[in-house]
Amino acid sequence: MSVGYAITFDGAVSTTAVPELIVQTVDRELLGEVRDDYVVVPGFAGSVLFPELDGDRTIDMECQIVAASGTARRAAVRALAKWVRKTERKRLIIDQEPDRFWMAKLEDNASVTERTTRGFFTLTWRTGPYAMSLATSEVSATRSSGVALTADTVSASDVEVEPVIEIVANTPNPAGFTITIGGTDLVYGASVLAADELTISCVTQTVVTGLWADEELDTGSFDGASLSMSSVSGAFGVLNGDGGNSVVVTGIDADVRIVWRERYL
Repeated sequence: MSVGYAITFDGAVSTTAVPELIVQTVDRELLGEVRDDYVVVPGFAGSVLFPELDGDRTIDMECQIVAASGTARRAAVRALAKWVRKTERKRLIIDQEPDRFWMAKLEDNASVTERTTRGFFTLTWRTGPYAMSLATSEVSATRSSGVALTADTVSASDVEVEPVIEIVANTPNPAGFTITIGGTDLVYGASVLAADELTISCVTQTVVTGLWADEELDTGSFDGASLSMSSVSGAFGVLNGDGGNSVVVTGIDADVRIVWRERYL
C-alpha cells in the first residue's frame, strides 16, 4: 500500500510482510518514562529529588487491514500476528526516519475489530528510551612513542553514548596503560606485550582480551573466558553529544579503534 507509513520490524518491511497493512498514524511519547523519586523530608519545604535515567517509552500505531475479501482479511491478520510475535526486542524502523531504529517489542496483544474486508487495531510497541543509528561511527589512530594519542570524536547523539575501544599494542609495557574517555580515566595495570589485543567496552563495562565480538553494539555480547579485569581501576567513560569529546591513550604505543552508535531522543 502507498498510503500511510511503512515500517520495518526484525528485518521485514510491512509492504512485503503484510501488503494489506496500512499504518495510518504514529504516536510517540516525547521522552522515555520519567522515573524520578521525590522524598518529603519533615521540616523542609518541598521535597528532595532523586533523579533517575530515562525509562522505556511507547510508540502507538493506528492501523488498518484492507483486503479483497473476508477470507483474505483473516489471512492478512494471521500473517501480521506471525510477523510481530517475538519473544525479545527487535529492530523497528519507521520510514520517515530510515537512518535509525528502535529496539521494540509489542506491549500488548492488539485487539482487531473486523468489518467484512477490513480490520482496525492499534499496535503499541514498548521500546528503549532512545532511537539508535543504523550505522556505527568510528575513528582510528596510532599512538607514537612519547606522545599521548588523542582521538577526537564528534558525536551527534542527543544523549551520552558508550564507546568500544580496541587496543593493539605495538610495544610492550609491564605497567599497562591509561585510557581517558570523555575526561574519565580507566587504568589497565597489567603487563602488556607487543601485539597484545584488548577491547575496552563501555557498553558492558568490561575489558577482554582479543578484538571486539559485538560489532552491532546492541547485544553487549562477550566471551566470559576472555575477561581481563583483575588489574582494571577507575571508571568507564561516555561520549556526550556536544562534539567536545576525546579519547586519550597514554603509557603504551598502540593502534586504537574507537566505535560507537549514536543515540537519539
